Amino acid sequence: MRRGSSALVGLLCLGASWLAAAPPALGGMDLLPDLAAADVCATEERCWPRETSIALHRGDPDEPDAVRLPTGSWTSVYARVASDPVKLALDYVAVGTELIVQARADGAPDVALHRGSATGGAWRRVALDLAPWRGQIVHLRLRPEAIPGADGHRCAVRRLELDGVDPGPRPTRIEPLPGNRPNAILYVVDTLRADRLGCYGYARPTSPRMDAFARSALLFRDAVAQSSWTLAATASLLTGRTPPNHGAVDVGTALRPEVLTLPERLRAGGYRTAAFVTNSLVSRSYGFDRGFAEFHQYPERPRERAATYLPARILHRRIRRWLDRHATGAPFFLYVHSTDPHWPYLPAPRHARPFRKAGRTHADEEAAVRAARPYFFGNEHQGERPTTMPKDRVAVLSDLYDGDVRAADEAFGLLVDDLARLRLLDRTVLVLTSDHGEEFLDHDGIGHGQTLHEEVVHVPLLVRLPGAARRGEVARAVQQVDVAPTILELAGVTPSDDLEGRSLLGETNNGDAEIASHLDYLGVHCDSITTGRWKAIRDLGTVATLAPVAVYDRDVDRAERRDVSSERLAVVGYARQRLRRAVVGFRPGPEVDAAVLARLRALGYVNE
Repeated sequence: MRRGSSALVGLLCLGASWLAAAPPALGGMDLLPDLAAADVCATEERCWPRETSIALHRGDPDEPDAVRLPTGSWTSVYARVASDPVKLALDYVAVGTELIVQARADGAPDVALHRGSATGGAWRRVALDLAPWRGQIVHLRLRPEAIPGADGHRCAVRRLELDGVDPGPRPTRIEPLPGNRPNAILYVVDTLRADRLGCYGYARPTSPRMDAFARSALLFRDAVAQSSWTLAATASLLTGRTPPNHGAVDVGTALRPEVLTLPERLRAGGYRTAAFVTNSLVSRSYGFDRGFAEFHQYPERPRERAATYLPARILHRRIRRWLDRHATGAPFFLYVHSTDPHWPYLPAPRHARPFRKAGRTHADEEAAVRAARPYFFGNEHQGERPTTMPKDRVAVLSDLYDGDVRAADEAFGLLVDDLARLRLLDRTVLVLTSDHGEEFLDHDGIGHGQTLHEEVVHVPLLVRLPGAARRGEVARAVQQVDVAPTILELAGVTPSDDLEGRSLLGETNNGDAEIASHLDYLGVHCDSITTGRWKAIRDLGTVATLAPVAVYDRDVDRAERRDVSSERLAVVGYARQRLRRAVVGFRPGPEVDAAVLARLRALGYVNE
């Protein structure tokens, strides 16, 4: 177990809580904390180490809260300029120096925004126009230059703020739904990548029931997971908070006790609550039972079940009995976590048959699964990149995965049928999603919990309102932490300020939100920012002094094949700055019991 190293990596890298918080209101985004932590460079190529840069910014003798700028060096900050007119408000003092402020966008030359000093040691306020960089990331550089013959040199900044920042999506409270408060069901299909469903463009017949359901629901085309493994991502779904803020960031840490869960909030609001779960990472040991009056967990049994997890069709029989007993009375919240598409991929023959290549037999498929076992469940080849598994074996696994998706689809369809039979469907908010996806050589690996690329963080998200009141596709980027506030709003329970997401039903004036994802699992440490147009992934598992950042242009490269970081240096700097900002508040959750870890180790969730 890497409990100690995980806490250290979290303190060094995380930043995601600030990212997922609401964008700033009109009136200003404070960049002074970013300036205080910014890199100081003598030349384009020569920058001081991080600790030295921070030390150089401290200690202005006359105003301790100001940021000191060392003479003769550049200090860099980055800003994302909104579509509305934006000005950079700057308060500075410059004694024996002139302060130069330059702006640069990727692919464009430096532009001088300001050059000046302040007489008599007075503070000077200027407003610099950033309108030429609307819709872009701009690299701002501040450099005090010594005035020849001056007696002493001092330059400091006490205000650096973007005025007129577009606040981004503004949720508008929806009108209350007619009748009594609706039931709510959150149905999570573990390891289901969005692009394997017909309603997301897949050509194979993996999801006829989900596709039919999508036609009566809101389909969010660009839904991003907060992580690429179960514990961290599911915790975000059930708390409305990102991994650094819920605490369940690695396999040894549980939800922080002060973090309220969605079922706790709903139960306090008068809802009956129940959960049906088939994955040990979503268990009482991690705090997931909090708020559930009934918590039914069906643990993995690799010695008894070929596919290890309780099949979704059997899980549904138990859910059906619960629904039959609770169809009337107070509204309920039901959480379902099924695990059919998860490794090992062993769909029933009727589900595997539509995806079986000509000439391949069931015995061939079983042989491929046996040969692949060393690459999964904590065995010797799990997580290797590039994988040594032959491509033809991976192709078999991918086909079997599609069969498992078909099995999960059938079970979900049974739930929809039962809701209709019990006349609950039009009185229920039904959300279908996943915790994360799965990779099949998309980036030279297999499985999940190893990267934050598209194939493992792009998840399906379908929301059916009572009576199918609203339907259609939504193109803007959304995230898992948006699910909890959506359900709370529909349930008539006022969301509190500690929720980091937004209602999915709110009207917006800017769909280009910034979404943070985080991964700290089995020795892999990385975080990312996703927007509608670009994505930046920072690799914190390298030994480099400065963790490398890869950038992808989502407009033309949604599959994230070409790293354009060398062409998008402003985006790289902006991503580092944003990810750096939330380090301060991160605290991991409490450690789980050693016996729990021992069982997870036996199952392959812990590999040391």
